[in-house]
Amino acid sequence: MKKHNNCYCCGESSLNAIYNNNLFRCIQCGHTIAAEKYFDFDFDTLYSEKYFKGEEYLDYLSDRQAIQRNFDKRLNHLHRIFPTRKPEFVLEIGAAYGFFANSLQNIFPKANYLGFEISAEPVLWAQQQLNIDIRNEDYLASQLPTQSFSDVFMWDVIEHLPDPALFLEKAYSEMTDGGHIHITTGDIGRILPKIQGHRWRMIHPPTHLHYFTRHSLTLLLESKGFKVIYVTYPAIYRSIRQIWYSLFSLNKKRQKNRVHKHPERNRFVGLNTYDIMFVVAEKTPVILHQ
Repeated sequence: MKKHNNCYCCGESSLNAIYNNNLFRCIQCGHTIAAEKYFDFDFDTLYSEKYFKGEEYLDYLSDRQAIQRNFDKRLNHLHRIFPTRKPEFVLEIGAAYGFFANSLQNIFPKANYLGFEISAEPVLWAQQQLNIDIRNEDYLASQLPTQSFSDVFMWDVIEHLPDPALFLEKAYSEMTDGGHIHITTGDIGRILPKIQGHRWRMIHPPTHLHYFTRHSLTLLLESKGFKVIYVTYPAIYRSIRQIWYSLFSLNKKRQKNRVHKHPERNRFVGLNTYDIMFVVAEKTPVILHQ
């Protein structure tokens, strides 16, 4: 069981229990962590195929058009912000059904890709349908090629990890100097989470264990050798029925058939609530002093 004696990101010893003791918030950097009891779940069961079909997502596969639109826009945005960089050897942690790899192939066809996903069904689908190199393995225990990664992507995954620092440490060790790590996650320090409190859509342990602020994520990245070089809050594309599901059915005892019958179920829209941050950090080389 995870003991919350100190803040995960800054080490502060004062953590305030909030939302019926389900979360604990650091008074210094604002980082918020789920209660210890949520770290005892069987994560293989938690992230079974049901996670993508009827639990956290209504139907991930049917939302492919919207999800892939997000990836296309992010990659094109990165190319505009860093025009001289092109991904060469890419690692994705939390690859799901391989939609990002598909976008990467279309926009940067020369990039080599390797993905990791703990849920077996999406991996099999990606391998069979997209012919993508995604492995149903524990990234922390994996043996990787000798070639170093130029880019690491963690799309909406860091909040799920019991110990994100371990993943950042391993990624750092396997990246080239000057390589970029790209992270999207909720920012609990923004206006909407403060207004909504426990009703904020991102609060649903045990799948979400860490709730970062821009400051707390920066502290964590810096402690692992990265320098944050870019932060933005992009619009997110979702199908209308997934938005409806997230707002009114997720974590609520409601009949989900009303979502399936929504007349706009196949359409998607871009919405910016300014509480999802997109962070790019650069690996800074270790300087050895003689």
